[in-house]
This record gives sequence, C-alpha cells and structure tokens, in this order.
Amino acid sequence: MKSLITLLIYGFGCALSFSQSIKSSKKLVNDSIYISITNGFLSPIEIELKPLDSTKSYIKAKPMSMIRAQDSVTDILIIPLEKIADTSEIRITDYASIKATYGAPELTNHDDSYEYALPFPRGKTYKIIQGFGGRFSHNKPHSKYAIDFSLQVGDTITAAREGIVVFTKEDSKEYGGRSFMNKGNKIIIMHN
Repeated sequence: MKSLITLLIYGFGCALSFSQSIKSSKKLVNDSIYISITNGFLSPIEIELKPLDSTKSYIKAKPMSMIRAQDSVTDILIIPLEKIADTSEIRITDYASIKATYGAPELTNHDDSYEYALPFPRGKTYKIIQGFGGRFSHNKPHSKYAIDFSLQVGDTITAAREGIVVFTKEDSKEYGGRSFMNKGNKIIIMHN
C-alpha cells in the first residue's frame, strides 16, 4: 500500500515525537553542500523532494527516492555554497518541500484474498460509525479505506494482520471533532 501515512519533514535531523526518525547529514565538497538522508524507521519510506520556485534554478535534488529500512540516500540535495547564508543552520524547507511516505509500492504485491481480522478481540462487537468515503473524513487517498468503530477510551484494539510495528503515537489524551484529527494516538503496522 503506497500511502499508510504521510509525514512532513520540517527540517534536517528533526527528531519526530518518537524514537525512530529521519535524519540528515551534510558534507562540503568543493563549492557545494551535499545533503544525505538516513531512514531510521523499520519500514522503507519514499521521499518526494520538490525545489521551491525561488531555489529551483540553482539547487540539484533527487525528486523521488525510496530509502529502505534503516538505510540512507546520499546527495539527495546539493546546494551551492554561495546560496547559503549560514551553513550551520541549513533547513531543507528553505530550499525544497519534502514529503515522506511509509512503504515501498514497487516492492509490494498485494494479496487480495487475505482475510483481515477485526481490530478488536474475538467475541466483541462494535458498531461501525463511519465507513469509506465519509463526509467527515475517509475522503483522502491515505484514509479512503478507513473504517471507524465505536470503541470507547480504554477498550482493547488488536492488529488486523500480522506485521512489524513501525510507528506509535500514544501521548494524546484529547479527543473530539475535526480539530482533533492530528492529535489522535495511532499505531502503524507494516504488513507483507
């Protein structure tokens, strides 16, 4: 699946709110700074890099890169030294937009016959409160197949399929309507 979740990377070496992260390194070669990115996640990620309109005439960027789990891509961005005011404070967002997406579509072969489990213990039943293509959410590419069940805070959830946990967010105690969508706790599992 191409898009489990999209992360926006706001700068180099940013430590996201969990133990795994995307990190960068820089090196000076002749008259340019060469930026490399390391994927600290247990899942491959796709990096999409787009130079800003104001920088596309002078930077060199790899527009799309797939970085395997805990691997690196070297020289993803090259910036002429003359265009950098402060080499100690280089932020990728000053030169390009970058988007990282979990997964490696070219490495996947979806098994359409696999029967997924419900995301709660056997013997329990819960009402579906929103399905595909909902009006409130589930209408974007990353969530179009999402289903919401009416579990309560504290109820047990289970994985719908075996896999490797590649991301957890469990620090939010808030919930509510649309304004809370980015505050939700989540677990992302990479399936075969």
